[in-house]
Formats: sequence, structure tokens, C-alpha cells
Amino acid sequence: MGDATSEDILSNAERKAIDAHLLSKSTYAEGVNHISRPDVWCDKDKVKKPRRMILVVGNNRLYAFKPQTGKIDFDFSLWDIVRISSDKPNEFSIQLRNDTTYTFTFDYKEDTSEIIAAVHFLFAAAFPGLPLAQRLIVNITPKEREKEIFEDDFINPADADENDGNDGYGNLGPPDVGMCGGFPMTYMAFCDHAQIPPLADLPWHVDNVLGANDSNRKFDSSNCGGDRLAPSIKPTLMSLAINTYFTELKLTQLKLSYEGLISIAQAVAQNRTLRGLTLSHLHIVKDSFDRLVDALSLPSSRLPLTYLDLSGTPIEDKGMCALAGYIKSSPHLLSTLLLSDCNASKVGFMALGDALASSDRMVRTLTRLDLSLNKIEADASNALSAYFARTSALTHLSLAMTAASFAQLKRCPTLTNLDISANKPAKSSMAGDFVKFVAGSPQLTTLVLSNTPQVSDVLEDLLGWKNGSSNTPSLTSLDVSESDIADDAMERLFVLIGGHPKLRNLNVSGNFVKGKAKTRVPAIEALMKMLDEKGKTSDPIVSLIMSGSQKAHLKSDLAPVLFSLMNNSSLTHLDIKGHLAGDICAIALGKLLQTNNTLTSLHWDENVTSLAGFIQFKIGLSRNKSLKVIPFPLTDMFSAQSAESTATSKDRLLTLANEIQAMIDTNNAAAGHHLLRSTSSTSLALGVSRSGSLTSISSFSQSTSSSSISSLAEGNGGGGGGGLVPTSTSTPPSKSPSSSFISSTTVPLPRISSSSSSSSSSVLSPTKSMEGLHLVEIGAPGLPLPRRSPSEVNIHATIDTRAALSLFADLKGYTAGATE
Repeated sequence: MGDATSEDILSNAERKAIDAHLLSKSTYAEGVNHISRPDVWCDKDKVKKPRRMILVVGNNRLYAFKPQTGKIDFDFSLWDIVRISSDKPNEFSIQLRNDTTYTFTFDYKEDTSEIIAAVHFLFAAAFPGLPLAQRLIVNITPKEREKEIFEDDFINPADADENDGNDGYGNLGPPDVGMCGGFPMTYMAFCDHAQIPPLADLPWHVDNVLGANDSNRKFDSSNCGGDRLAPSIKPTLMSLAINTYFTELKLTQLKLSYEGLISIAQAVAQNRTLRGLTLSHLHIVKDSFDRLVDALSLPSSRLPLTYLDLSGTPIEDKGMCALAGYIKSSPHLLSTLLLSDCNASKVGFMALGDALASSDRMVRTLTRLDLSLNKIEADASNALSAYFARTSALTHLSLAMTAASFAQLKRCPTLTNLDISANKPAKSSMAGDFVKFVAGSPQLTTLVLSNTPQVSDVLEDLLGWKNGSSNTPSLTSLDVSESDIADDAMERLFVLIGGHPKLRNLNVSGNFVKGKAKTRVPAIEALMKMLDEKGKTSDPIVSLIMSGSQKAHLKSDLAPVLFSLMNNSSLTHLDIKGHLAGDICAIALGKLLQTNNTLTSLHWDENVTSLAGFIQFKIGLSRNKSLKVIPFPLTDMFSAQSAESTATSKDRLLTLANEIQAMIDTNNAAAGHHLLRSTSSTSLALGVSRSGSLTSISSFSQSTSSSSISSLAEGNGGGGGGGLVPTSTSTPPSKSPSSSFISSTTVPLPRISSSSSSSSSSVLSPTKSMEGLHLVEIGAPGLPLPRRSPSEVNIHATIDTRAALSLFADLKGYTAGATE
């Protein structure tokens, strides 16, 4: 119809009705690419008589409106189309996936050419990752018309061969689809197809955040909307199924229906580029996981998985047995398999052990296996032993809290990292089977035995050296936290560590349990002697984590340890949280920082520091250039502020907080780290009940370079460079050693009884209590926050430090008169 506009084609009534319909599609970013008035007939019509229609080609859908009234007659999405055929200059047919065919006849042949070209272009732009066999087929006769319509070297997908390296796009190549393989356009097209409202900020996030870092090709649901993604999970997965940009898919903490799990299965079966798949802490329908495994096992599935994480997803024994079948038959070389807390028992793990042992590929390629927080017991331990005896690749193994039978487990000489915490084996088997299993891995560098009280009985067997040999000759990192080791056993532990030539990283948090009288001083002296003597060797202690617990506080006994570190030249990471040491701790730290120039990371909250203590700490920090990571001591700062009676003192504390933060920023800047912000800030995780009441608040401090955040979020805590660093005690012993450095400080808020006043002072609405907060995300923010009950959610926000303290004060005042 030449250059005719909508004003030339439509009457006012038609235009008004069509505009109203298209505006109702505004959530799909619908636009108008072409308008014309063809005669239309459908092969499913009972009467094969053409009807005049108003045809509108949108961005993601074609619409047919009735003349005069402008009411919609029918429409279909781009994804519905499988073929366009035209053997007449003024006519073409569109075949849909449901085998319905619409034929359009135009008054002008230009309309035919324009619409065919437009639909072909829009389809290619919306679904660029489709393999040739699934692309839109265009049949034009005679062939000469193809150049007239497309004006380039057009190649019909039906005539192209993908095996010959032909992408079916011709000399001009594929269309420019933007960032991340065109995911935003594909997502909007599939949302339109499924008639599901899209998550508005997801395309922006992919374009501007993920697309800005080409080295990170991970699609992570926790950073792409969190649980808000669940309603549009189907179009999301349909988009990922044909996306060729992303190499890792992470879906976590989502509640999925059976249809949602099927969508994952379909995406997994079709995608060709994903190397890593994480489906962790998903709420799924019982006995449905085997459908996903079936999709992985399809002969047509070409997903080259090397990384599979199902942690926290209740696949149970049925799902574990299905997974074992996949492992037996899979041709792919899986290197990481994480199955922590999958609600499986010995039946599932017997099948898994058999599958691992019988797979020649797995014994050569699987390097990391996590089975923690499941019930393995004796029978499954025996099955896994067959795999341990065969493997030549396994280096990382976690059997934490599995009730594994060490009498059945065989040695695994390839291990370098072993977590067997919280198993509580019988005392009679500790010196025999337990030690024998550990000793069977002479290359072991990291050993996690947290929450294992019996470990104090075998310290000599594990760490002792006799005639130049040891059961742990290569050990560099040891975690015996939360094991209730008494003072006298701690003394022996430090003596053994002092004689171990390799140990450099030590976690003894939650110990120093008082036993017989006068045992604390020898234990402290043994610790100081060990640090001093190891500091003179080629393998000194570089990381010391010794935070307190509810049962164990060093209090003022901590001060001598700090004073002894004044001239230490090896320790870089120190964690002394939770010892209630008082101002003597802050004073000692102030002295230490004036002379120590190697310490880079310090955790010291929950030591009852007052205004005077913060002043002394700040003086010491002002003369230090090495310290770069200090999680903000929010608990102590709030307590100190509450204890001060004058406004001047309270304001002095806030000024000190900002000055301390500025000094840390200066140290980071001097080291060449790019700071996230120049002002003090704290990241908060608020527990909010479904009814809108705040139930708890967790704090994180932020004072570091953006380059370190991802590593800390993955659990690589400690170390140089800054990041979002939680301010709390270490994580439960069931966690992996890497994640034991990441945790949070949580202040629970009591519930208000139904009899309480309904005034605004007794109930905090989310809107009122979050005023001034910059809301980052609802759901999982990428850090391991405290687990909530189903009636609660996590809200992650960033807030200025001064505002954080004010919020804490408001919350404490709010809860002061609350009744349980």
C-alpha cells in the first residue's frame, strides 16, 4: 500500500479500538510495524470464504481486527509461526504450530513482500539462538522473488546444513540482537507467547549488568529477580533453552509447580551451551525430580554438563536413584557434583555409590563431591567406598552431618579437602576407624572437623609427628570450631600445631570451654607461643579464627593474645568476635595496629566496646596502613550509643564510625582497590513476616572493592580486598570450610501479641519502617542469610551507617515493651 499511514487506512473508530487493544499489551512492549487490509481465510473455517480484516504486525504478535468496529478477531505470536509460503505476488500463507493455516490476499503486492520480510526479521531477532531445524521456514516461488523481498543473500533454513557450518543467515550474518545472545528480546517474545506479564527489570538487568561483563556468563535467578521470577519462570526457561550466550544456569530458592519443573527439563534437554547447572533450595512437587533427570538422559540432549548443584532441593531417594542412572549412562565429563541436604537416605546413596564406582568417566573426571546433610549410614558408606577406591580425580569431599560409618569407608588417597564435621562417631571408633580414614589421604591440605567434640581425644593421632612422619603431613588448614574443646585440650592442640610444619590456617572458634581450675592461662600461653614460633618458620599462621560462642568467652584473657601480635609479621586475617572482652580488647587492638603492618582483615564485634574503647581503636587505626577489611561492629556500636546519656557522646560515636570507615577506605585506595563508595554504609537483611511485621535484622558492612564481592559471595571469605563482609560468628559446622567465613549478625525482634495496640507504634509496616532504605532485592541477595520460616521473607537493603544505627535504635525502642 505504498507509503500509506494508519490515518489513511483506519477510520477514527477503528484506530481508537485498535489502540486500546494494543495499549492493553503494553507490558509486552508491543509496537506497530505494519497495517494493511487483506482478505483472510483459515483452513479450519467451516465456510471457506475470505473475510476482509485489518492486519497489524506487532513486535511479538500478529493481530487481525474486524473492520468498522476494530474488535479483535484472532491473533497469534511469532513463536506460533513455523512456515510462511507464497506462490503469488499478492498472497501468502502462515502455518502455525497447531497445524492451523491462515491465507492473506492483498490488493497490492508490496504489502505481501513487506509483511513476509518483517515477520522473517522479527522472528530471527526474537529467537536468534534457534538451531536451523527449528527456525522459521520461508518458501517463496518462484525463487527470483526471494531477492525482491529480502534484498540480500537469503538462505532458507530448509536448504542449509548446520553440519557444514552454515548458520542459515547468508553473507550478512545473524541479526544484531543486543546483549547476552538477545535474551531480553527472546524473553519478551516468550512472555507474549505465554501471555504472562514479564518481570519488568529483568531485561534491563541482563542488558546493563550481565551484558557489561562478558567474562561472567552465568544466569543467576537470585540476581535476576529472586522469587519474583517464579511467575514468569516458563518464558524465562524457554528463552534460556535456545540461548547460546550463557554457560551456567543457577536457579535457587524458587517455589516451582510441576509445570515449572517440566520447563526446566525442556530447557535442559534443548540447550547446547550450558556447562554448569545449579538447582539449589528449590521447592518442588514430591516425586517430580525424575522428569528432569529423564530430560538430561534423552539421546537428543547435548547439554555438556561439567557442574551440577542440587543442594537443598528435596530430590529424595527416588530422585537420587534417577540421578544415579543418568551418571551411569551420561557421556559427559562431570567434574563437580553437589548434593548437600537433598533429603536422601541410604537407598539413594547406595545407588549413587554404585553408579560412581561403575562409571569409568566419573572416576577420571569428578573432582568435587558434596553429600553433606544427608543420611548415608553404613550400607551407603560401603557403596561409596568402592568409588573412593577407584577414583583418580576426587580432591574435595564433604560428608558433614551424614552419620557416615568410618568403619565402612575406605581410604581415598587423592583427597586434598575433606569435611567430615558434625558426624559424632562413637568414641570407640575415633582412634581407629576415624583416624585411619583421615590418614588414608596423605595429600590432605584442608580438614574440617567442626562440631566434633570427640576430636579432642585424637589430636595426637591427627596432628602429631613421630620419627618425621604424620597422619596429616600436607595439612595447611584445620577447622575444629564449635567442638567444645576444653582449655587443657586447647593447650595440647596449640603445642601440636606448633610442631606441625605445614599448618597455616586455623579455626578454633567456639572452644576454650573452662574445665578444671587454672587451665585457661596455660592454654593462652600455648597459643601465644605457637604463634610466635610458627611465625619464625617458612609456614607461619596466616589466618586465625577464634570467635567466641554462648558457652565460651575469653573476656579479658583475650588481651595478652592481642598484645603478643604487635610485632607479628605473618598473620593477615584475625577473627575475635564474641568474646565480651570489653575496652581492654579495643585498647590492645589500638596498640597492635600501631606496630603491626601485615594484618589486612579484622573481625572484632560483640566485645562490649564503649566510646572510650572506640577512641583508642581509632587512634591505633590512624597509624596503620595495612588493614583493609573491618566488618562494621554494629552490635557494639549500638550498645555503646545506648549506654551514653548525652547527645554529644552519641554524636561522637557516629563521628568515630565514619572516621574509622574513612581510614579503611584510605588504606584500600592506597593499595589500588576501587571502592564501591566513599561513605560508610551497612547492608541489612530484614526478616519480614507475611503480615508485614519486622521479625529480625541482620547486618553486613561494605567498604571494599567491587572486584571482591563475587568471590566473597561464593564463600571465599577472609583475605585481601574488600567486599560485603558479614559481621558475626562463624557459620554452622555443617557448612563447607569455604563458607564458614561467611555469616551474619541477626537481632531477633519479638512478635507483638494480638492483644497489643494496633497503633503505628506497635506494628511496623514495611513502608514506614523501611523509609530511607535503598531496596536492593527481595529474596536471596547472593549471601547466605539466616534461614527463615515459610512465613517470613528476606529483604536485602543498603543503608548509610548512621541511618543503620538509628534504625537499630528505633527497633530496640519498638520492641522494648513488646509482649511475646
